This record gives sequence, structure tokens and C-alpha cells, in this order.
Amino acid sequence: LDDRDVLRSLPRVLAAAVEAAGDRLPARPVPAPPYVVLTSTGPVLRGTVDGGRYVIRIDCFDVVRDPAGIDAPVAYVRGASSAAGALSVSFEPAR
Repeated sequence: LDDRDVLRSLPRVLAAAVEAAGDRLPARPVPAPPYVVLTSTGPVLRGTVDGGRYVIRIDCFDVVRDPAGIDAPVAYVRGASSAAGALSVSFEPAR
């Protein structure tokens, strides 16, 4: 992700998504926590606004435990077959 400059572009994706929802981030996001986190299944973008937090997941991979035919306890396989299937966006209201 870093070699292809994907990681560096994710803060812009986050800011654009939050603005498209009608909000603005209070600070400029950076390609590091808490805005951008790399998980075992793909990037997670988080943006906190006055009313709560946007969470954008890009699930590129699935984690398979004890995969058949592979001598390893865990394997990573491609997840969703489309961009729409890999993307999930949620809003968690502030408490």
C-alpha cells in the first residue's frame, strides 16, 4: 500500500467521504492512527466529528483459520469480489 501511494491517499478519501455526508473533520487527517489504521483484513479510516465518528472499512482480505490444504494456522485470501462488496461505511453517534 505504501509503495503504490495508496496509504498516503487514504486521508483524502476519508475527508472527501465525511464532506460528502455533510460534515467536516476538525483537523486535517494523516495516514496514521487514529485516522488510518491497517488491519489484517484491510484499511480502516476513522473520522470524528461533533456528532460522532465515521468508520470506513475496506475489507480486501478474509482471514481463514486452519485452512485446508495449507500447512499454516492462518491464511489470507482475497475477500470481496468487487469494490462495493469490500466497502462499508458507518456512523457511530457520540454518547
